[in-house]
Amino acid sequence: GKPYSGTYLRTINNQLSAIFNHAVKYYGLGKSPATPTIKIGERKGAEMRFWTKEQYLAFSEEVMDKPASFYAFEILYWCGLRVGELLALEPNDIDLGKCSSTSPRATSGFGGGTSSPPQDAQIEEGCVMPEFLADELADFLGSIPEERRACRIFCFTKSYLHHEMKRGCAACGLEPSGSTTFATATSR
Repeated sequence: GKPYSGTYLRTINNQLSAIFNHAVKYYGLGKSPATPTIKIGERKGAEMRFWTKEQYLAFSEEVMDKPASFYAFEILYWCGLRVGELLALEPNDIDLGKCSSTSPRATSGFGGGTSSPPQDAQIEEGCVMPEFLADELADFLGSIPEERRACRIFCFTKSYLHHEMKRGCAACGLEPSGSTTFATATSR
């Protein structure tokens, strides 16, 4: 029931223009119907807001009752991964000895089922995680059955994480927002 954001509308506009331009170049379309139109949407998104460490710790206490959700938010906050990168993580992507992880792909789509290359070279190099998080993840990863070792660690969707974020925020009095990022100010 809510309208699309201005930046999403701009993305749609850009994709449609690219499709028409491709048709002009390769399929003999005379002129792109998108050329004489005005671009819709906005270039710049809403200002990103960062949670303080204290705010995050209050939030994490509220989602601790669901271990998968808790560890997903731990990785998002302390490592600064994007949600799609988090959802693509497999147990072999995390090196607990070196306290690091690599996210060689990111999930996309509604079910988070398809993978694509990372958005920047820094992810290919990996990200460092705090030693305490590596210790926490050792127990969690150890609980994953052997037959699931080649599968994604977190078998849920972005929508599920959004729901869990709203649940945790409501319980601790924080305002949930699509523009709130989980990354700490020092990551990336």
